[in-house]
Amino acid sequence: MNPSGLARMRVVGKALAGLDPKTHNAMVAALSKRAAPYERWGPNLSPYPDVVRARIDALQTGDLVLCSSGAGKWVGNAIQVLTDSTWNHVAMVVRGHMTFDEEIDQAPHGDDIARHSDVKRFAKHRNRSPYHFHVEVDEGTCGTPHLLEASGEGVHIYPNIHDRLLSSQAYEEYTTVAVRALTGIDEWKTPEHATRLEEWIAKVRGTEFEQEAPLHALFTADAGDLDSMHCAEMTTATLQHMGLLSSRLVAGTAPPCAYADAPHGSVRLKEGQLGPLEILKAAEPPLEEAIAKYA
Repeated sequence: MNPSGLARMRVVGKALAGLDPKTHNAMVAALSKRAAPYERWGPNLSPYPDVVRARIDALQTGDLVLCSSGAGKWVGNAIQVLTDSTWNHVAMVVRGHMTFDEEIDQAPHGDDIARHSDVKRFAKHRNRSPYHFHVEVDEGTCGTPHLLEASGEGVHIYPNIHDRLLSSQAYEEYTTVAVRALTGIDEWKTPEHATRLEEWIAKVRGTEFEQEAPLHALFTADAGDLDSMHCAEMTTATLQHMGLLSSRLVAGTAPPCAYADAPHGSVRLKEGQLGPLEILKAAEPPLEEAIAKYA
């Protein structure tokens, strides 16, 4: 974020952190930005299920998934208000397949989180599987699209993106889901780069969700290390590892909106460019209906 955006976020975060929970949740629900009308972002594919499925099947490594929580989902709404944006979650597509080879040298924060994490905050954390994910770049044999994502479950790689985005319980809170294609990186698609990305994925899978920075200061230098990561931090660090973003950027300071509407500054790719937001799910209820429970 640019300096004015960071200053705004500090002031808003401090104000929100001082509210009682009921007032906080009602306020962020009412103030959070809505995704509708959808056409302002790019093509709205959501009325055409077959087109949506075909678009998901065609996703490539480096493409992004962006999400907007509906009003009344207080964590997502708080992030929307903090960042002055509609978009509060981001994940990355990687094509490949899960092997049956077990990884011997797994990250130490991979499988032991449940025994030492804050039970309330990380109750949803899920241990990673021991199997190795293989990244493929060859045309015609490049596997299927998987989702590399940091969430309350930790950092994981998910198969069957269609079901995860459109029918899983994890995505029920997101009333809007979109994708952005990363184009212009044909020179990156080599076995050497694929191996480098593969090693990075093996390293970060199982990392717990950001625990150094509190929610209302989530996109600050407090989230600077990679021992725990929020969604945009994981996406940013992955793009850096791919050589597509400058390593000087502190990954934890990038919010999801830096990859979407970017009201206070966007990420600057060293190579390639992101296409328009293509809407896959458009289920925004009327705001009055969504916040009625706070009346």
